[in-house]
Amino acid sequence: MKFAEAKAELLEELCRLVAQSGEVDSGIDLAAWLDAWLKEPSPELRGATPAQALRNASGRHQVLKILERMRGGLPA
Repeated sequence: MKFAEAKAELLEELCRLVAQSGEVDSGIDLAAWLDAWLKEPSPELRGATPAQALRNASGRHQVLKILERMRGGLPA
């Protein structure tokens, strides 16, 4: 899967997670937030960025799990 496709799927999932949380219009540009977040090194990814992790299926799964934990209020 190409990076652009993985990122588009991730944005779709992020929108779904936000909608499930009850936030109808939080005023946050989710695409811009995701762009910035993808560039931030993550301890959960051993210092890799989420963008780097999106390069393979295992990494994509890890990134989704991090977003799900963040939705629940746990730090990522």
